[in-house]
Amino acid sequence: DKMQGLQSQWELASLELALHKVLDSSGAPPALLAKARQVVADVDAVVEDIESGKLDDQAARKAKVGSAIKELTGLEKEWASAIGAGGKLQQLEQQLTEKKAMLARTEKELKLATLEKELAEKKRLLERFV
Repeated sequence: DKMQGLQSQWELASLELALHKVLDSSGAPPALLAKARQVVADVDAVVEDIESGKLDDQAARKAKVGSAIKELTGLEKEWASAIGAGGKLQQLEQQLTEKKAMLARTEKELKLATLEKELAEKKRLLERFV
């Protein structure tokens, strides 16, 4: 029983450390960072309660740890969704850049073709007058 409590504390401490690393190094959207900070605060509170002995009851400890894990799982899903959306956005931005470059090339080719046509017409007019 005591060993299981220590294992729960160790697991929560590891998760807490991982969350702090994510918060410190992330370039995530502000809303997602705010959610992550809230989850970190909640996990910190659970760890503090366990370490201070406030959660002596096994059922209460299990409920708190389960709640923290549920929050972490929800955050993970939101994070994965945001990263997936960011990847899709990045892919679309790349495609847009490629299309713009293609459009610029096509416009230059069209301008060149128009100039060549105008030059040919002017040459014909010049030949008529000569």
